Amino acid sequence: MTNIYGLLNISRSSILAQQTGIEVTGQNLANVNTPGYSRQLVEMQASSLGTGVKLGSITRAADGFITSQLNSSASNQSFYKTANRAVSLLETIFNESDNRGMSNSVSQFFNSFHDLSLNAKGMTERTAVIANASLMADNMRRISSDLNRTQTNMEEQIKQTVTQVNVLTSEITDLSKTIHASEKNQIQANDLRDRRDEKVKALADILDITTYEDPGTKELIITTTKGKTLVMGQTAFQMETSINGNNNGLVDVNINDGQGNLTNITQEINSGSLKGHLYVRDTVIPGYLNRLDKFAAGIIREVNRVHSSGYGLDKNRGVDFFSSLSVTARSDVNNAGNATISGVVGQQGFVSTDNYRIDITGGGSFSLFNVSRGSASGTFSFSSGSAVDLGNGIRVTLSGSAQAGDKFTFNSSEGAALSMAVNSAVSADPNKVAAGKTLFPGDGSNATSLADLQNSLVFQGNTLLAGSGAVTFQEYYASLVGDVGIESLKAAQGMEHQDAIQKQLFSQREGIAGVSIDEEMVNIIKFQQAYNASARLMSTVEEMLKALQQAI
Repeated sequence: MTNIYGLLNISRSSILAQQTGIEVTGQNLANVNTPGYSRQLVEMQASSLGTGVKLGSITRAADGFITSQLNSSASNQSFYKTANRAVSLLETIFNESDNRGMSNSVSQFFNSFHDLSLNAKGMTERTAVIANASLMADNMRRISSDLNRTQTNMEEQIKQTVTQVNVLTSEITDLSKTIHASEKNQIQANDLRDRRDEKVKALADILDITTYEDPGTKELIITTTKGKTLVMGQTAFQMETSINGNNNGLVDVNINDGQGNLTNITQEINSGSLKGHLYVRDTVIPGYLNRLDKFAAGIIREVNRVHSSGYGLDKNRGVDFFSSLSVTARSDVNNAGNATISGVVGQQGFVSTDNYRIDITGGGSFSLFNVSRGSASGTFSFSSGSAVDLGNGIRVTLSGSAQAGDKFTFNSSEGAALSMAVNSAVSADPNKVAAGKTLFPGDGSNATSLADLQNSLVFQGNTLLAGSGAVTFQEYYASLVGDVGIESLKAAQGMEHQDAIQKQLFSQREGIAGVSIDEEMVNIIKFQQAYNASARLMSTVEEMLKALQQAI
């Protein structure tokens, strides 16, 4: 049975417990506007008779599942935001809202040939053809340069983001060390856990991750959603970039296992700003560059084909109007052999602008695959150093030792937009513009054929099929510009959708972990009244002791 001094202990323990409750409530109110703060709860436990109340622990009001969903949503939201910003820049690059756009310059170019056909000897008309061709080529080079510059910016963003990941994982492990040390000594680390959660969320903004806290060791483990470890308790595994020779020298993203071994995770990153940068760099921009190059190469090939068949006022024929197309060829960096590849255009007016791949089958032979059309293009024999005519206007030469399974790629369109220019011989002498199909000075029939190219059906998909295609040059380009708009719309809609999900999840999180001023004010009154009652109990005990002393 409790004696009078036991009552003092009861009141003392209660006063201390209620005081702690008021302190925690004050901490919650002080952080009502602190991002990422989780309200704290005081757990009180009844002690045995005569000992009052025991302060249990001060816990965070946190829901691990909702936190995980928030991180996942943040990754998706960040991906769409990054993609939306980048694609909005591309819309500016392909801007067709004024008369200086590509579509208008193409029209002016072909229309100038129509004007020339009406006055084949006119120097003004010939000069206009060259000027409009130069304007169109300038537009091609500008758009291509802007796309390449945007891709370079994405590359730099990827490198900076990888550095940011390493900073965050280091900060997370530092916080984990402090949390582990504090809780090992029975010191609550709720504020540190909130700070760590904010760092984890920042990491989730960059790439898709999975988090797990070991129930035994209480250590935090962070992996990519594909299972590659970024943080193991108090150890962070650094990200690194490495050059990919099969991707035009752009970088891949790797994780270092701490022993110097790199695991390439570029293709395993599914969301976050890092995925956004990778997607725009490796998918969006190369796709538009490829189509722009096909567009430029198509105009170059077709104009050169018709132009070279006609006569200029200087009575010469066989002159290309634009600088000739050239072959870009590459060896796969994973080839077992040491063979290199080079290529030349054999027939400018008939060269294929498709993308091709050579697969070495062994025994001095290879198979040719048309990547653009997704079809096989035959089997060829070769010997080192000797040119092979592929029958598509291109001759390739393999030099060195090629092994079965080695791969090579080539095409005649890559970089066509960036290098497009009027043949220097033509720009220097307008008399070389081949307006006629005969030597008669007033013949403008070849200029008419050149003007007719504007309405010729030349493209089937991305394949140049002069005269048997489905769309004209301008329809092909309009489709390209339209797809940029569709890509932008998709990114904007995805961002709006993820914003709505994020708001809903954040509202759920705030309902559990957020600070409610009304609720905290109720807690203050509750703890204050309990404190006053405990203080009154102590005063009563004091009066009882005085009464005993007087009785003695």
